Amino acid sequence: MDRTRRSPGGTGSAFTGGQRTVQVPTDQNSRAEAPALTVGVTSGTCAVAVTAPLNPDSDPVTYAAEVAGAS
Repeated sequence: MDRTRRSPGGTGSAFTGGQRTVQVPTDQNSRAEAPALTVGVTSGTCAVAVTAPLNPDSDPVTYAAEVAGAS
């Protein structure tokens, strides 16, 4: 099963390679590991939502964060 991880928001945060959405496969233990998430320089809220596209009945899991811009 693949898992999709999405980094919405206007903070400029992105996964490795500048991607805002990545899809990664699960291993034999149903675990998935996304590429590194780099926070942006714009202050604001950021979230990563994890979904299971092959299981449309499952609810996404969302991890929220606050990005504080450089002062």
